Amino acid sequence: MAPSSFVSISILVVALVLCIFMHATTMVNAAVSMAASKSPALELEAKALMETRWWIFPSNGKYLSHCQWYGITCNDGSVTEIDMARFYLGYEISKLNFSCFPNLVRLSLSLTGLQGSIPHEIGTLSKLTYLDLSNNVLEGGYVSVYKAQLPNGKVVALKKLHRLEAEDPTFDKSFKNEIKMLTEIRHRNIIKLYGYCLHKICMFLVYEYMKMGSLFSILSNDDEAMQLDWMKRMIAVKSIAHALSYIHHECGQVIVHRDISSNNILLNSELEAFVSDFGTARLLDPNSSNQTLLVGTYGYITPELAYTMIVTEKCDVYSFGVLALEILMGTHPGELLTSLSSSSSPQNMMLNEILDQRLPPPNRLVARDVFFVATIAFACLRAKPKFRPTMKWVSQEFLSHKKPKMNPLHAVSLWQLRNQETYAVGESACCSIENHIV
Repeated sequence: MAPSSFVSISILVVALVLCIFMHATTMVNAAVSMAASKSPALELEAKALMETRWWIFPSNGKYLSHCQWYGITCNDGSVTEIDMARFYLGYEISKLNFSCFPNLVRLSLSLTGLQGSIPHEIGTLSKLTYLDLSNNVLEGGYVSVYKAQLPNGKVVALKKLHRLEAEDPTFDKSFKNEIKMLTEIRHRNIIKLYGYCLHKICMFLVYEYMKMGSLFSILSNDDEAMQLDWMKRMIAVKSIAHALSYIHHECGQVIVHRDISSNNILLNSELEAFVSDFGTARLLDPNSSNQTLLVGTYGYITPELAYTMIVTEKCDVYSFGVLALEILMGTHPGELLTSLSSSSSPQNMMLNEILDQRLPPPNRLVARDVFFVATIAFACLRAKPKFRPTMKWVSQEFLSHKKPKMNPLHAVSLWQLRNQETYAVGESACCSIENHIV
């Protein structure tokens, strides 16, 4: 995937660049100092840009602010755009610490010769609306997503498959699979597909635009995480449950998403949650063993899939349990789940201790919902798939508006939640939680 050609540089120019480079560190340090005089945040931005060594500066003694460097656009001194497209950089993309740019809106690094894995920090940039990393030797992504405005003024999201990846059968199959799934399903909490193009030189999907981006990016940003208060979080959990119940039980043939994670939950301007990215979704065949390759996001994949390689709707149920806990905690519950499964796990850790501390404690009414969601989450995480509830049952429980009896959150232990018999599912139906943990 390396760019087909780059501009040749003469020996004379190379010598000149080497000469200028001897002065570069001094010049950039001066630029960093100028940024530092404004604020520590701007100092970090300038330092991050400097450390990439993507920029060479004149040796005439005129030190420029990083906002005046080529390809950099700022607003109130903070970087909002980095556009180095078609400018050969030829370094690992990880040279740039993307976490230092919380106000970055546009990032264009196509045809720059960058290499390596796409940094996960890019996914935490909550204000980013334009991203183009195409035509580089990068791993970890095969599409660019754009915000676009139609002639009628409607704003949509455009997901474009890079041309080189379109020639890869794996990527091509995933792209077409997403189209197939989204054209057959309709639910208010599943992302809407407005249209698509499958031309051999241009493949893209046109989606409903989600202003707030992914749940992962929101939970990673303190300000935005606080906007997602307890009531909105409870609504998000229930919305995701309803969407999964729909694809499991109301689509004629069972559809398993296979990649439920906070990165694949998008939120609109009202912070309503929508399930997205059906590229790995699969229709279950009742006359087949439904064996599969291991797909999904690490930390959300059900444990039994690693050794059975058989996909069922209970795979999504497990992922939902992880996601529900993540919404309660404000971060992925991996360490918590590991500690709870060990023989030396703390027996007295209380539910209120794991809740997102960035939010004030929920009031008594919302606390019932928090307890309800935690109870269901731990049931979904049961080791044996047959003892996990179905998403249809979970959805119906949320719709029933039952308010379980409970102690205050500080009196409910995780050990109780993890070892409950509530929602234990065998051949009989799920039991009620009405009198559980009182």
